[in-house]
Amino acid sequence: MICEDLKGGRVLVTGASSGIGSAAASLFSKQNCYVGVHYFRTPEGAEKTLEQVKKNSDGILLRADVRDEKQVEQMVEQFADKAGGIDILINNAGLYMRA
Repeated sequence: MICEDLKGGRVLVTGASSGIGSAAASLFSKQNCYVGVHYFRTPEGAEKTLEQVKKNSDGILLRADVRDEKQVEQMVEQFADKAGGIDILINNAGLYMRA
């Protein structure tokens, strides 16, 4: 359960196309938060996450390579412009190498 104070907040979740990030985005949407669903390589997963978010509130898809500072700045600006600011940032994106 999320604290009542977070209801209606503006939340940007990086790495939200699957796993913990997707679950966090869905959970915040249930508190009527506006959710930024970030992804880099898996748009299909991010689209599914956004579908779940939109069952409860509203949100936006955001693509950015978190290794690139300029892309991250643009993503944050895009989200803040659309949402009217940022209340919560969930830094969930991770990098991995395929074996």
